[in-house]
Amino acid sequence: MKKGHEIKEIVNDSKAIILNDPDFGNIKKIILFGGAVNNKMTFRSDVDLSVEFFKIDLREATLFKKRFLGKLNDRVDLQVYNILLEKIKKEIDKGRIIHEQQDK
Repeated sequence: MKKGHEIKEIVNDSKAIILNDPDFGNIKKIILFGGAVNNKMTFRSDVDLSVEFFKIDLREATLFKKRFLGKLNDRVDLQVYNILLEKIKKEIDKGRIIHEQQDK
């Protein structure tokens, strides 16, 4: 399987799993960022995904991430956008939105 096809499959599978979460209605965006966006992945690279919520606190964000341990491909690095530092958010903002919900 070609690397690009494999990455696309990982991203699509991850997106489907995330969108089946009970917090789906609170998800504002799912963003693909890092090397996968600009084809700078190596065989060891993670697939970086960030989920932005309309509203979430640190405790809820931690529980959200825990729910996906073992569900997502081992190569997926899942982040909750809302609780990250501004400099990391700026990097994520350069990524590609793969899901967006306009209004809650």
